[in-house]
Parts: sequence; C-alpha cells; structure tokens
Amino acid sequence: MNNSDAGKAQQALDDANKQVSDDQQAVSTAQDNLNQTQNDLNKLNQQLAELQQAPELLVQTKQQLADAQSNLQTANDNLVAKKNELNKATADLADLKTQLATNQENLTKALANLAQAKSGLDQANKDLASSKEKLVSKQTSLASAKSALAEAQAKLIELQQAPQTLAKAKETLDQANDDKNQAQVAYDKAMKAYNDYLKAQQAVKDAEEKAKAQAQAKAEHTYFAQTANGKVVDAQGHIMVGYSVKGNQVFDAQGKLVGTLAQTSTTRRMANTVKQEKAKALPQTGDKQNSNTTVGAILVGLGSLLDLGALGKRKED
Repeated sequence: MNNSDAGKAQQALDDANKQVSDDQQAVSTAQDNLNQTQNDLNKLNQQLAELQQAPELLVQTKQQLADAQSNLQTANDNLVAKKNELNKATADLADLKTQLATNQENLTKALANLAQAKSGLDQANKDLASSKEKLVSKQTSLASAKSALAEAQAKLIELQQAPQTLAKAKETLDQANDDKNQAQVAYDKAMKAYNDYLKAQQAVKDAEEKAKAQAQAKAEHTYFAQTANGKVVDAQGHIMVGYSVKGNQVFDAQGKLVGTLAQTSTTRRMANTVKQEKAKALPQTGDKQNSNTTVGAILVGLGSLLDLGALGKRKED
C-alpha cells in the first residue's frame, strides 16, 4: 500500500466521521421536533379539557388534536429513520477504522522493507567503493613500478653517456651564466628607466598641482562683472565670449576657472561696458519718447560719473 492509498483511506474515514456527525445532528433535531410536538399535544389536550364546555370550538380543537397526533407520528417515523441512518453510519465508520488500521499496518511493513532494502543498497555501494579504491591503489602501484623502471633505464643510459653529458652540461652552465649577467644588466637598465619614469611622472603631477594652485590663486584676484543680459566682462571692458558664471566663480569656454565675479565693477572700462550693455537691454519705445530717452541717458551718464568718481577713490584702472 502506498501513501496515496493511505491518503484515500484517511479521506474516507474523515468523510464517514462527518456523516456520523451530520446524522447525530439530524437525530437531535428530530428529537427536538418530537419533544415540541409532544408539548403541543399536551397543550391541545389541556385546551380540549378546557373547551369541552364550548361545543362550537370542540370540532376545531379535535381537528387540531388529530393534526398534532399525525405530526407526532411523523416525527416518530423520522426519528426512527434517522436512528437507522445513524446506526448504518456508525457501522460504516467502524468498518473504515478497521480498514484504515489494516492499511496503516501494511504501510508500516512496506516502509520497514524499504528501509531494509535501502540498507542493503548502501552496503553494496560501500563494497563497490572499497573495490574501486583497491583497484585504483593497485593501478597506482603498477604505474609507480613502471615509472621507477623507466627512471632506472634512463639513469643507466645517462651513466653510459656521462662524459659527453658532463661536457655539454658545463657548456650549458657557462652559457646560462652569460645569459644571467646580460639579464642583470638589462634589469638594471630597466629599473633605472622605471625610476626615471616615476620621477618624471611625479614631477608632472607636482607641476600640475602647482599650476592648479596658481590658477586658483590668480582666479581669486582676477575679477569679472556680469551684465544685465548675462554677458561676462573683464577688467579691460572686453565681453568674454563663451564665459559662464557659477555662483561667484567665472569659467572660460573650456570650463576652466579663470576668475571671480565682483559685486561691483572694479575698473572704469568694466563699468562703462556694463552700463552700455544695460542701456542696450532697455526697451525702445519709438520717436515719441526720444526726449525721455535723452533725459534717461543724461541721468545714466551722471550716475556713471558718480560711480566712477567713487570707484577712483578705491582703485584706479
């Protein structure tokens, strides 16, 4: 018997237990119905006794009594039927339990036989492995013996050719010493060249770092201004094409840091260019506003003169 048969038997047992439980519930329900019907009959008998002095209700009460007796008989019949079903289900459950016990016993025996067979297989595998190890050991011993024989034969041949071999070995040794000396000279040259390369590489690195530090220091003292339309102007008043500003740092077209953005113009030329670019950025309203534009230009000029006068006190171009 396999696990599948045991599972089916267990499922059948579970189904039978459920059927017995359901039948027991049905018998209990039928018993409750019978008790209720008996109570109704008792009440009707009591009512009949009370109504014997009322002829007009006697016929109706007798009919109700007859119906109650009929219901009582039906309930009794149902109770008997349910008890019969319960007895049959109980008997089926007993048979299933017996069958399950038999199946479990058969399964236990099968598992024991399987364990015994597996044990025998494991022992057979161990014996096979041991035989293979012995065979490998014998093959290894044979190979060692053949190798020893071949080595002995080779040594015999070497002994027979010993004078010629010694002379050739000495020649080979002399050549090897020459090669070693040449290799040492080449190695010394290579190491010197490598050390020179490292020094040159460090010198380039030091020079780059020094140049970077110098560029940083120079950038910190090289001032630019930015116009209203975003153009960058140097101290000579030149508009630097391709220059950009990030924070207060100015970068050239290649992205190299070249200066610092000043809050105010540091030279007259720088201030003039900034003013000119600002004037270019002002909207043009036509001939009707020429007079206003002229007045504005005069005011801008006066402001520039005032700014330049104040700037001259701080720093000359």
